[in-house]
Amino acid sequence: MRRLTLLAAVGPVLTFLAPAMAEDSSPAPILQYFESTYTTLESRMSDVFKAGYGLVYTPPPGRADTGGTSVGYDQYNRFDLGQTGNPTLYGTETGLKSAIAAAHTAGLDFGIDLVWNHNGYGGTGTAAQNNAFYAAGGYPGFVGPLQTTNPAAAGYNTLGYNSSDGDFHSGFAGGDTDGRLAGLIDINHSTNFQFIRNPVNAADPRNIPAGTSANLADPNNARFYTDTTGAAGVKYLYDPKTGESNIPVYNFNLSNPSAGVAVP
Repeated sequence: MRRLTLLAAVGPVLTFLAPAMAEDSSPAPILQYFESTYTTLESRMSDVFKAGYGLVYTPPPGRADTGGTSVGYDQYNRFDLGQTGNPTLYGTETGLKSAIAAAHTAGLDFGIDLVWNHNGYGGTGTAAQNNAFYAAGGYPGFVGPLQTTNPAAAGYNTLGYNSSDGDFHSGFAGGDTDGRLAGLIDINHSTNFQFIRNPVNAADPRNIPAGTSANLADPNNARFYTDTTGAAGVKYLYDPKTGESNIPVYNFNLSNPSAGVAVP
């Protein structure tokens, strides 16, 4: 018996196709691997393959606010994936890359969970605790509330930063979109403060205001940016909505990561 599959509906016209006969099959199951390290996962990849899984799914890999024993959902630094001597609960950046390579060798896909709407608990305590947290720099890549005790406050104003809550929703905000889930500080996606969020050159006036330990300039941060010289390749796009054309999209320079050019 032939089956009809609905593909699209445009106005009053329905379009159907009769597919070629084939047996139905389900996609390979996903393994949620949340209870072990990248090293263990890599060593067990053959078992994962033999069990018939098609994708391995792991927790947020970035540095957590509550330290190296956190599951990872209280995000502190999404760009710090752990280093030798200072790993996350799951391992290091090198360990994560090795686990991903092992999954691909076994023919599996690899997915990681990402947290887009909140950070950790820093900046949600007492006034003294918040002042100390933001004086240290707050969350890497984020600007915090404008506080008179913050040594970077003058820099915030110089750069046109004019929000009392920075990149976050106020602690007085509520509801499903603005409130703090489980007490975690909530990111305000309607803000658009233009800073170099991973500073490379300390003298660049466009840098996010630095603290004593976070948001400091580091030449190694260049790897987080594309090579705008075009040496690593560039493609040009057209936006049919705005009519804008020849929009350059640059590649990351994998052979020379330091060639990345920091931009706000």
